[in-house]
Amino acid sequence: MRLASLKNNQQQTMTFIVGMGRSGTTMLTNMLNLNPNVIACPENEFVIFSMTDFKDKDFTDKTVINEFVNLFEYKFSKIISFWKPGKELKQSILNLNNKSFANVCKQVYLNYPFVINKPENVTCIVDKNPIYSLYLNELNTLFPNSKYIILTRDYRDNALSRKKYSDKETSIFTLGASWNYYYKCIFKSVKKII
Repeated sequence: MRLASLKNNQQQTMTFIVGMGRSGTTMLTNMLNLNPNVIACPENEFVIFSMTDFKDKDFTDKTVINEFVNLFEYKFSKIISFWKPGKELKQSILNLNNKSFANVCKQVYLNYPFVINKPENVTCIVDKNPIYSLYLNELNTLFPNSKYIILTRDYRDNALSRKKYSDKETSIFTLGASWNYYYKCIFKSVKKII
């Protein structure tokens, strides 16, 4: 049984990989996982999904912890993988000295069941999700010292790739417009953060 509750959880840097999907975010995540001091998890939305209900909750209350952990029992979408952290998550939250929502979220990453690196060596947690491009202000409020990696792929290549791998018929115009919207949101938020 691995218990990934670290006393230095506040020292780990949060890094978010953002940008339009089909821009190389998965490849970069896989490359970063080769560093023994990094945990780079696959796409999930648990931070944004749970922020509204849990960011101001008291995680010293075991009922709150149970409610939070139970979130991971649900599958919310056929597309988004709402992965389950390890069974030890509840105990690692209980072991935290500072039970803020941000630190609880870090424990979720550290208890991700397919982590290849040892959690006790981790100094940087990476979360990649294109949808986070629209929530940079919220993420920065939760993790004020976080870093952001913004990946950009030529809009024409990106639109063609998204069209090729999409289940539904979408016009190139719509795909290009969504690319434009994502990067406007990203750079508008970056100006506020810097």
